[in-house]
Amino acid sequence: MMKEDTKEWTVLIYANGNNDLEPETWQAMLAAEASCHTNINVIYEIGRVDTTLVKMFRPGLVLSRDCNEWTGVRRYLLTGGKSVLLNDFGSRNMANPHCLFEFIKAGIDGFPAEHYMVILGGHGYQFVGSMPDYSQELPYIMGFPEMADALDSASVQTGRKIDLLVADICYFNFIEVVYEFAKRAEHGVKNILTYICDGPICGMPYAQIIDHLQNKPSNSVSDLIKGLTEKLNLDLVAFALDYNKLEAIKQNFNELAAVYGNTKPQSRLSLNEILFTRDPDLPWYRLASQALQNLEEMVIAYKRISDNDYGLINIANTPTANAKLDSLYTRLSFTKNNAWTGLLIEQSSEHDASKNADIPAPIALTPEEVFAYISIMNPELGQDERICIIKNLIEYKNWMYPDTST
Repeated sequence: MMKEDTKEWTVLIYANGNNDLEPETWQAMLAAEASCHTNINVIYEIGRVDTTLVKMFRPGLVLSRDCNEWTGVRRYLLTGGKSVLLNDFGSRNMANPHCLFEFIKAGIDGFPAEHYMVILGGHGYQFVGSMPDYSQELPYIMGFPEMADALDSASVQTGRKIDLLVADICYFNFIEVVYEFAKRAEHGVKNILTYICDGPICGMPYAQIIDHLQNKPSNSVSDLIKGLTEKLNLDLVAFALDYNKLEAIKQNFNELAAVYGNTKPQSRLSLNEILFTRDPDLPWYRLASQALQNLEEMVIAYKRISDNDYGLINIANTPTANAKLDSLYTRLSFTKNNAWTGLLIEQSSEHDASKNADIPAPIALTPEEVFAYISIMNPELGQDERICIIKNLIEYKNWMYPDTST
């Protein structure tokens, strides 16, 4: 039985618009506000940077005038078609996992419900993190290990699980990332809904998600996830997180890589050739087939509206010459004590996983990494124009880099 003041669902939306996606982030909140009624709790934490930064980052974007051009981070309760201000934090780094932890804990403690949904939205950085923040003394991004730790810690301290994490984040459907959210037996997140690789700049329609919850609040969580996947007009996939199954998948890949390594084939095969082999005579064929089957069994729902041929769940399979990216990749728990990592990175320098337990600080982005986002958002611009943007941005924000050349 629910208490009289306990709703069926509480939705906690962490919308980091402290970056070039501020216009889309703000419009998504306005749409969600208009759709909110009183039969579910919707708590919205939103960050906004000034329009000067947005115009500098995206010079081709036409911005409409907004009569409510505040900046900073605010927390709202969305109810009855309006937003009720709960907190005005001023300048705040939304890439800081401590801020995410505090938001989730406060939302669960303050707005009790039978079920909890968390929505996280922002640019993804493959295998590294998401939700860059450009409002501080340096640009930052929240690492996936720290993001998962924040959610786990909030779950432990409140005694409540997160029934569904909606990851409005590109390149989230990789086993290395998904595993991070179930690396502990008592993990806080039960299910994940995300893109089949990438999504639109405008992100997911949070208003439609809220509408679906309001119309079908008593559905089972599984049925609700399937309904959401079908309702939203996007390439989506949903996973159920099970610690034992994910451990088995990790062991599958570890054994597969070990058997391949001991076989010493005449010519070195690519990781795709190893994993997707159709030759039953190869010593690792059974292990590869089992690994792919176990990945497939994680999926509880999916929908494709485009002709993209990405897998529903993927794994890193292309070695890089980027030492920093390799180092960041090996922070992920799936890579540790896993021979598959050795096939991908010949000499990996693993980080101490115990450091993740205290929810460390966000990751500072280099000029080159910010430049990559500039290139994504401005494909029509030439190289020199993009370089001009990063230089102007560093000067405008007074980011104190030792060397600002790109």
